[in-house]
Amino acid sequence: MTILSKVKDGFLEHVGAACAAAVVTLLGWILYQIAPVLVPAIESGVSLRIILAILLLSVLLNVVLAFICWHTSRPTKLTLRFGILWDKEKNPHCPVCRNAGVRFGVYQSKPSYFCNPCSKVYNIADASGNSLTPDEALAHL
Repeated sequence: MTILSKVKDGFLEHVGAACAAAVVTLLGWILYQIAPVLVPAIESGVSLRIILAILLLSVLLNVVLAFICWHTSRPTKLTLRFGILWDKEKNPHCPVCRNAGVRFGVYQSKPSYFCNPCSKVYNIADASGNSLTPDEALAHL
């Protein structure tokens, strides 16, 4: 990845965050301007118990949503064995891009995995450099 593309990606990330902050600030200001008119109307039409119940439900839903986002965004645990990353279900992953879509075959006259996104071949071998088949590697995991 070139320096120019890194700068471009970083700039786009920050532009998106700045736009989101501007929209949230604008919505907050609009609600602040409208609140003096809406609060008396809400207080006269809805009881305080209902407002507190809605507030509590909103807080609980936000906590559940935050937990779900945190749980799904955690990186998977991958271990490097035989030159390939393996997950806990013993599925092979590319050691560079961590992609699970690697294919096994005979590449460069050795049993190897090929990663389509990286277009690279990864030989599977033990500590002595002897080539292994996926069955042999799985047996040693």
